[in-house]
Amino acid sequence: MTIIGAGTTTITASQSGNTQYAPAADKYQTLTVNKAGQTITFDALEDKTVDSLPFTLAATASSGLTVSYASSNTSVATVSGTIVTLT
Repeated sequence: MTIIGAGTTTITASQSGNTQYAPAADKYQTLTVNKAGQTITFDALEDKTVDSLPFTLAATASSGLTVSYASSNTSVATVSGTIVTLT
């Protein structure tokens, strides 16, 4: 068996029998595959002044998935992709 994603599936064990044995009754087991955890590494940002140039953010997820960014206060800074512009 190869796990290819998170979720729930039913695994069926069956045996069709042969010339000496009748087929066995199928047996069912539920398999639950949970999502894996992940963490984000994001170094502290240096303090800036209002005349600072735009700068690039660099965070990584332990999963290798893409990290997205957002500003909680667009009166101070906006984010487009990985670029922060002070407003």
